[in-house]
Amino acid sequence: MKLSSGNKNYLTVFFFILIIVYAFFLRQDFLYKAVACKLHNQPEYVTKFLISDALGYYKNAIENEYPCFTTERPPFFLLITRFAIKNFGYINAGTLKELKKEKEALLEKEFMVAKRKILYNHIILRYFSIFYNLMAITALFILALLVFGRTAALIASFLWTVNTFSITFSYDYFRGDLTIFLSLIVLICFIFIQKYSSKIKYIITAAVISIISGTALILTRISYFPVLVATVLIVNFIAMFFKNWNLKLLIVSSGIFIGCFFLSLPYFLYNYRAAGTAAPFMHKHAKYWRNHEFAGKPGFPTKTEIQRNLYCGENITFYDYVFKLHTFPEIIKRYTLGYFQAFYKYLPRLQHYIFKNKFIKNISTTVYFPWLCLLVPIGVILSFLNKNKKSEKAMTVLFSILVLLPFAFILPLDTTGIWVNNPANRGVDLRFTYPFLPFAFLFIGAAISEFKILLFEYFKNRKKSEV
Repeated sequence: MKLSSGNKNYLTVFFFILIIVYAFFLRQDFLYKAVACKLHNQPEYVTKFLISDALGYYKNAIENEYPCFTTERPPFFLLITRFAIKNFGYINAGTLKELKKEKEALLEKEFMVAKRKILYNHIILRYFSIFYNLMAITALFILALLVFGRTAALIASFLWTVNTFSITFSYDYFRGDLTIFLSLIVLICFIFIQKYSSKIKYIITAAVISIISGTALILTRISYFPVLVATVLIVNFIAMFFKNWNLKLLIVSSGIFIGCFFLSLPYFLYNYRAAGTAAPFMHKHAKYWRNHEFAGKPGFPTKTEIQRNLYCGENITFYDYVFKLHTFPEIIKRYTLGYFQAFYKYLPRLQHYIFKNKFIKNISTTVYFPWLCLLVPIGVILSFLNKNKKSEKAMTVLFSILVLLPFAFILPLDTTGIWVNNPANRGVDLRFTYPFLPFAFLFIGAAISEFKILLFEYFKNRKKSEV
């Protein structure tokens, strides 16, 4: 029995809903185990309370009123963090560090009640973090459906659902999943604008959504500002290459960038007045990378000094770190090596992560292993052999390269060399290559989908020849 196109659409949506529901319960299961410290091979740093950058976002959010402008971190993630705590938690609960200082002045019962309130806030944020992850999976499904079809969309969504790094990362309350969601929405909107350039209503709707998402993206991770600029250029370049460019596309895409810039401008002006620079926290990051790259060299902090304080040494801007401490050939070499390492070094690590439960362990040792990374370039090549939607596919492939633009320069560094003895585990934090992971799943799904089409065509032709 052959299904109609409408029935196939309903069936696709049904299976995707099953995937999303399973994704939620799988992440919730891991969250409960993490809070109870019962995860398989759970590292010491994974605790019931938020740590690291997540704790910093929590602290900044409860201390700063709306619109949560601060020179320490971009405001959008802080804004929704404050919204979550204020509406679903205890905005005056404070931090665990502050509570421990006041422990002697409190009764045991008062201390435990205050501690539970802080833990409740952290768990609320972890659930919001899971929600960002589910939104990102949904955005990937929509993108895959638009560009590569139903099979690729379902496969990509399922692979992201059962990926163990994604599961554990989803409740750590980092901005990675929200960044991916917003960047995918921007890409989807640009695809709509290019595809339906003759329909004004579609263009206006997509442009408005793109401006909102693009502004939120910049105010979540400011390093994505050049990604947005490059996206506008690429959209117009691809349209010219495939001979479907028009002045309307240039005006709309430029208007989206201008809209994002002016909506983000108040925060940049706030930073400039408060700290004398548009993005002061980027300079702190530059100091971190500078210290690790030049550790122990003349004029730079030693490894011992860096172990005591990761941000020690003289202040430096991000521009000075990249362009004054490196020659132009070195910069080109570093970016090239960074992109290469993203694929052959970090992607396999993301594909096969340490945390496992019974179901994930079985999948990891059978079909879901790092060798799936080999399907990424195969998926890209096979999808272009298919003549349908070539401009949308080109835009998706180039955008997948762009999402690593803010991180490719630092990927060749070894920021764990002073902590990790095993060279195989050295490098930078895996979350810096996380933005490429959904695109890897997308291209793996495309490869499997194209293999399916080729097999069907083969058996169809064979049957005809036999007849």
